Amino acid sequence: TRHSAILLQSQVRRILAERRFREQRRAAVTLQACVRCVIACSRFQKQRQASICIQAAVRCHLQQQEFARQKSAAIKIQEWWRAHLKGREQWLAYNIQRGAVITIQAFWRGVRERGQYQRKRAAATCLQSRWRMVAAQRHFYHVKGAVVMLQRQWRGELARRRDMRERHEAAVMIQKHWRRRYAQQKYQSLVHNVVQMQRRWRANQLLMIAEREYHICRGAVITLQAAVRSFLAKQSYQRTRHSAILLQSQVRRILAERRFREQRRAAVTLQACVRC
Repeated sequence: TRHSAILLQSQVRRILAERRFREQRRAAVTLQACVRCVIACSRFQKQRQASICIQAAVRCHLQQQEFARQKSAAIKIQEWWRAHLKGREQWLAYNIQRGAVITIQAFWRGVRERGQYQRKRAAATCLQSRWRMVAAQRHFYHVKGAVVMLQRQWRGELARRRDMRERHEAAVMIQKHWRRRYAQQKYQSLVHNVVQMQRRWRANQLLMIAEREYHICRGAVITLQAAVRSFLAKQSYQRTRHSAILLQSQVRRILAERRFREQRRAAVTLQACVRC
């Protein structure tokens, strides 16, 4: 019986040892599975975080390229618009200068034609007076030759009186020509001074008009530039605000997923502890 009891005890001990070994083996396998699961989850999280960082870097690079392209396009539009405004301003200035030059040319041609007309008229008047004087002298000498015989008896006192009268008339004629010439020169000088004053006054008027138009164009350009810059600033602010909202939403989603995984890991650990 003792031998039987010993055999029975050894069999019971072997069974208990096998059961204890199986339980320990099962616990080790479960522990290994939990550890492998934790390691796999950690590796997956690291890989997922790395892929998210790569995606963020790629999106940032694409956004930078898009911003550079839009900035280059805006700069080209501004350069074209400024060139257009400068060309239009130069075209307006050219038209104003051309109108001023045409007006000055017309005025100068009028002055030149009036001067030529005055000189021709003065020359014609001088020729007419000279011709009339020569004709009068010829007629006088003809009449004088005809009446010499009749006047010879009365030459004394009458000749002296006639001589005095002729001298007086000649002096009057000379004075008249001199006064006419002096009046013409004075009139031409006056006309020249008036023309110079008119030219200067018109040039001042044209300069004032050009300055006024320049200030108007400059104010319009400044207003347009301010409007364009405000519009570009608003667009940039809207794009930045949209990007910030997207970034916030991604960060909040990542934080929520991380919080959920931590809660899930804590729950799994708690379950494992409770089951053990």
